Amino acid sequence: MLAKFLAAFLTLVYRIRQEAFNVWCFLCLYSLGAVYMIVEFNRKWELFWRVVHLDVHKDLPSNLNGFVCVLTGGSRGIGLHVTKTLLEKGCHVIVASSVKTGEAIERVKKRILSKVDQNNGKLEVWHLDLSSMDSSKLAQIMFTYSLHELVKASKQSEYLTVNCLHPGVAQTELYEHVWWVNWFPTLPKHLFRSAEEGAETVLYTALSEKMESIGGKYLEDCEIKHSSAYSYNDSKRTLLWRKTIEMLSPWLPESTYVPLFTDTQHFTNE
Repeated sequence: MLAKFLAAFLTLVYRIRQEAFNVWCFLCLYSLGAVYMIVEFNRKWELFWRVVHLDVHKDLPSNLNGFVCVLTGGSRGIGLHVTKTLLEKGCHVIVASSVKTGEAIERVKKRILSKVDQNNGKLEVWHLDLSSMDSSKLAQIMFTYSLHELVKASKQSEYLTVNCLHPGVAQTELYEHVWWVNWFPTLPKHLFRSAEEGAETVLYTALSEKMESIGGKYLEDCEIKHSSAYSYNDSKRTLLWRKTIEMLSPWLPESTYVPLFTDTQHFTNE
């Protein structure tokens, strides 16, 4: 009898803790959303602080002939505006898409090119399996810092830089199924930035002369910012790197696998 009571009690405690955790995650998520709504509202009206705006024609190089850019998600939303700008500047753009067949790929190419005012570059669309991609923003930031340390240790940071960024909350297809966006369709125009504005930080990070030879940074609104404290945790970043390389090891040559695994000693905060 006592054993059954203890089992039931422990089950109840576990469920309460689980529900409390779910509520905590819910509150954190919506609190973060509320903070970024304030950020985006200020970007529109600049009531609280000044915001850096980028003119992609004046503030970035005009001729990208000879440059190659690979983009995931380059066929819609923020990525589409990045692709559009790069093609107009003469860049060779490879868009990685989930479409598989030749006909579907051609449709994607035509849709992208229909948005380009003047195509001075070259566009290719390659199939990329994104079916297992999940929300992994923190992991991307941590991996960026680790990869930067590895590049720096190899003395290649003058030629190769690794950075990450937050493009802001932009009005794209990503929010088309959000209930309050559907109920108040005019509200996002006053709260969100446009997809074109969302592309600014992406283009700035990749093309601005101010970012030459600068790596291992996190950017928002065309400025270098601090990411979360957790993302700078050396032990967690090393664990993430080791686990990633371990999972990729069946597809990595041993000559690549071993140096990556041992070079985690270079992961230090700046």
